[in-house]
Amino acid sequence: MCPHLFSAAKAIWIAVQYRLAPEQKYPIWLDDSYDVTRYITGNKVSYGP
Repeated sequence: MCPHLFSAAKAIWIAVQYRLAPEQKYPIWLDDSYDVTRYITGNKVSYGP
């Protein structure tokens, strides 16, 4: 169902598997989120409009 919703909205869906607490201490998971955001914005041409 989700692929149809995103297709209709002309949006992309990105699922990130970042490291979580309590196994990983702050700021590891925050760094992972930041790194993914930087990667996506730096490569947005690869993902669509």
